[in-house]
Amino acid sequence: MSEATYSLIRFQEAGDSKARAGLLVNNRVLPLDGEINSLIEHWDATESQLDSLAASAGEDTGLALADVEVLAPVEPAQILQTGANYRKHVIDLAVAHREPGEDAEEVRATTAAMMDRRAGQGTPYFFIGLPTAVASATDDLTLPSYSKSHDWELELAAVIGKTAFRVTPEEALDHVFGYTMVNDITTREYVFRKDMPAIGSDWYRAKNAPGFLPTGPLLVPDKFFGDPQDVQVTLRLNGKAMQDESTSDMIFGVAKLVSEASQIMPLRPGDLVLTGSPATTASTGAPPGRRRHGGHHHRTGHPAHPLQRRNSHRKQQAVTTQDTATGTGESTDSPVVRREDPLGSIRAMAVAHNNWGRWGHDDVLGTLNFIDTGKRIEAAALVKTGEAFSLSQPFDTNGPQKGWRRRTNPVHTMTDTGVDAERGNQGFPHGFGGADDVIAMPLQCSTQWDGLGHIFDQGKAWNGRAAGDVVTSEGDLVTGIETAAAKIATRGVLLDVGRALGPDLGRDDGELPDGFAITPEHLQRTIGLQGPSSEVRRGDIVVIRTGQYSRVRRDGWGDYAGGSAPGLSFSTAPWLHKSEIAGIATDTWGFEVRPNEFDGAFQPLHQIAIPNLGLFLGEMWDPDGLAEACAADGRYDFLLTAAPLPITGAVGSPVNPIALR
Repeated sequence: MSEATYSLIRFQEAGDSKARAGLLVNNRVLPLDGEINSLIEHWDATESQLDSLAASAGEDTGLALADVEVLAPVEPAQILQTGANYRKHVIDLAVAHREPGEDAEEVRATTAAMMDRRAGQGTPYFFIGLPTAVASATDDLTLPSYSKSHDWELELAAVIGKTAFRVTPEEALDHVFGYTMVNDITTREYVFRKDMPAIGSDWYRAKNAPGFLPTGPLLVPDKFFGDPQDVQVTLRLNGKAMQDESTSDMIFGVAKLVSEASQIMPLRPGDLVLTGSPATTASTGAPPGRRRHGGHHHRTGHPAHPLQRRNSHRKQQAVTTQDTATGTGESTDSPVVRREDPLGSIRAMAVAHNNWGRWGHDDVLGTLNFIDTGKRIEAAALVKTGEAFSLSQPFDTNGPQKGWRRRTNPVHTMTDTGVDAERGNQGFPHGFGGADDVIAMPLQCSTQWDGLGHIFDQGKAWNGRAAGDVVTSEGDLVTGIETAAAKIATRGVLLDVGRALGPDLGRDDGELPDGFAITPEHLQRTIGLQGPSSEVRRGDIVVIRTGQYSRVRRDGWGDYAGGSAPGLSFSTAPWLHKSEIAGIATDTWGFEVRPNEFDGAFQPLHQIAIPNLGLFLGEMWDPDGLAEACAADGRYDFLLTAAPLPITGAVGSPVNPIALR
């Protein structure tokens, strides 16, 4: 008996309100016992029986497809939707919404490079859909009377077959039962909350009206589907193709999506993971078919079997289509880093991750409050060998500064010298002589701390104070760096990200490439590779080694001051908040990745870390010698002292950090 291909559907017979599961074989519906989710969950026990049933079906077996009402093929308890997951789609959106005067091809190239970095270094952006929004792909859709404009986005959806919790990408597809199609509908004017712009996107109101997730009509088991990254997704509006794109254009494939989704919550049999919207076709022009003030959304044509045979192999490639009569096909689904909406992303992050009032309204120390006497005693016990390492770069005229914002390299001048002493012209008696010198420099020209008065967010300084009340022409009157003069002695932890991730990046030099965005996942991977001594705890100061300083020390400064650099991603803000560290320092000029992940923004992670979290940031540190010692014996924690100079009213300070092991 030869094997027959089939799909699963849910349906109702005429005059019967009971929903049933069935096999669809050659446009004949073979009714099955049991609910669809139970069939999925117990597939291993029933698969062979269903294979035999499908293989034995004749032309008149079961019910004619035309005689039943087709329902959504699944009843998910959880729905995860993915935003901004097709490379071409995101690039097209960036070009369409570029600022006046921006060159389209330049925006296209910049966005393409950003998407390539995101594919290699980033994580997917998920949001939650509601099961009550699921409807049949063949139903009419009544648009809410309160809505004005709507978009459609056809997406491939993975249906979970086995419970998946914290699975790896290599394991993920073993937990996928099969695939279906979902037409994601959006009320466009509800995407952003105009009354609460800091909150950002409101996907609950925009995407979860009844029927806003037309699903199906078919559920295709994985064994008949083929490679989910080689599927042509096509949506037609009145016969005209409006989306026609391969799933190979996904930034994150199905395996990565399922794996990442499962890191937060268990995925259960029958749950849906939508994979994002492909781009609209180039010929669609202006958004077509947009409905206003209610109406009916209708997909024309009979549900077609999505298995179009490409070859004689048992596994077949799938061409999946839906027809529709309304929408635009354009999406503004967005990850934490919304390139087109930096302000909204920054405000949303500031609302979610904020320490204002945590230590009282009069606080001037921010996260340095995490360093207490117990923490200092803990740190002192880490000194085993007595080795000491300075983590400071030199302070001299040969530094990296180029004059940006009047930042120059130190100018060191001798006011008295040994020559003067030899010649006896210093005016001292009995042969006494001496030397004196002065230095002129910006306080943040080399190894330094950013103080809490250094950066503002929306006119607010740390702890919600008005920026103008904190820093005036007389200096920082509230959180001047002198307030931290006796505070920074604690446990330090080196995260040598350059060395840890090098093999994954095909590098053996221990250096991250410029523009590499370090995500929370990269930090956790580094901790895992380095071992238990790298565990980050409350009150620690984390020292990040990217390897950029090693590179410029070897090759010359170049654009070290303000140019492209590896650094922390904006997406690390939650990690910085949750970890309750006292401070963090890097071997780069600006701490965060450059170019920044938002076009038109400047150092957005600073905007969260300093004024909202109260976090002390160190820049231009030199951890190279310490890193060699840590790599040699596998011990990555140490006693760190890094006191700023008590310069009254300063918003930053030079520092010579000392690591004692």
